[in-house]
Amino acid sequence: MKSNQTAQQLYIVATPIGNLADISRRAIEVLQQVDCILCENSEHSMRLLRHINVQPRALFKLTDHESPERIQYYLDKVGDGSMALISDAGTPLMCDPGHRLVQAAHARGFAVLPIPGPCAVTAALSICPFSVMPFQFLGFLPRKQGERLRLLEKVAAGSEALVFFESPRRLLNCLVDCEQVFGRNRQIFVVKELTKQFECYWHGTVDTVLQALGEGPIQGEFVVVLSGQEAMSAVTETVDLNQCLQALSAEGLSAQTIIKAIGPITTVRKNALYQRLQALKTDE
Repeated sequence: MKSNQTAQQLYIVATPIGNLADISRRAIEVLQQVDCILCENSEHSMRLLRHINVQPRALFKLTDHESPERIQYYLDKVGDGSMALISDAGTPLMCDPGHRLVQAAHARGFAVLPIPGPCAVTAALSICPFSVMPFQFLGFLPRKQGERLRLLEKVAAGSEALVFFESPRRLLNCLVDCEQVFGRNRQIFVVKELTKQFECYWHGTVDTVLQALGEGPIQGEFVVVLSGQEAMSAVTETVDLNQCLQALSAEGLSAQTIIKAIGPITTVRKNALYQRLQALKTDE
């Protein structure tokens, strides 16, 4: 089946992430032609639509909490026509509502067609000063510190660069967690307000970027890129860290001696190693 020849069509339309001039001519043409537009926030989307002189025939808000019946209602609404999904900024479904709509549209025989354009993830990666291939996109990190630390520890040993979004309210706490899990010397690239008037970025080790960001107010929208883990000693690939700490402790070595020996072959910071040692002793 040639998807672009199917009568019923769902277009996934990328919109600007900041600079309204970044919208494509094809995106404008599609938004002018479709029978219905689904968006995250109707007031926000209308500002864009007015800017590009699009008067939608129908505009509905789509959230992650829509019932299956509501999604079917949207698909029924266009009959044999077409509809478009847009997000507040960038390419839809990158941390935005719409996955269930896309699944339902496929199941109904709709042609699901991308209208490529701006994307904060690829925009940040394209100007990153260190290697970013391969990379893993984490979306927004968990709000709670415990959950955030568990996620970061889970991906810490991977060779992929890590990309995620963060809010200004949690950015500094998030970078403190990154320093704890990845170590102070991991390379990091933090981008603020991509394509907007106050766009800027910070690059360096986690500790230097954390220090620089801590010197002023934190405002705006942020994309964070962390470099992948460099090749480590074979010891770190085959030996569980806790088992290693327990074995050295059983030999009667002091905490200072153990941390000095383990430090060069792990990304875990010294204070985190000390905390693990104390926790292991408590469990004995």
